[in-house]
Parts: sequence; C-alpha cells; structure tokens
Amino acid sequence: MKRLNLLSVIFALTVGNLFGQNIPEQLESIADSYYEKSELNGTILVADCDQILFEKSYGLANTEKNISNNIDTKFMIG
Repeated sequence: MKRLNLLSVIFALTVGNLFGQNIPEQLESIADSYYEKSELNGTILVADCDQILFEKSYGLANTEKNISNNIDTKFMIG
C-alpha cells in the first residue's frame, strides 16, 4: 500500500509538471488529502538541492497534552 501511495504522488507530480501546475500546491493538496483521511501525522519536507519546495507539519506531536506537530518537532525514528 505504501508503494502505491508513493507511486501515486510521483505520478501526480509528473503529470502536474507536464501541465504547468504548481508543485508546492500539488504537494499540499496530496498531503492534505492524506491528513483528512487520518493517514498522515508528522512533518513533510520536499527539497530540490538547496531549495525547499514544500514544508508542512500535520497532526499532533503529543495527543495527551494536545501539542501540535511543527517544523521543529523532534521524531524518534530509529
């Protein structure tokens, strides 16, 4: 399922590029749709070399204290 989601994002960005759509707006639209379906909680950063194309946080970092994720939220991923 995760592979299918990644492929759909890549396809959407490729098609959008061909038709001149704004990539940051496309990324936000895709991420927002996943968040609305409760399939996304965290922070997304998409960059091309040294240029940030998209950066946004979604959901809660701490559900007990109702603290939102933000760009500086530390995640234990390893």
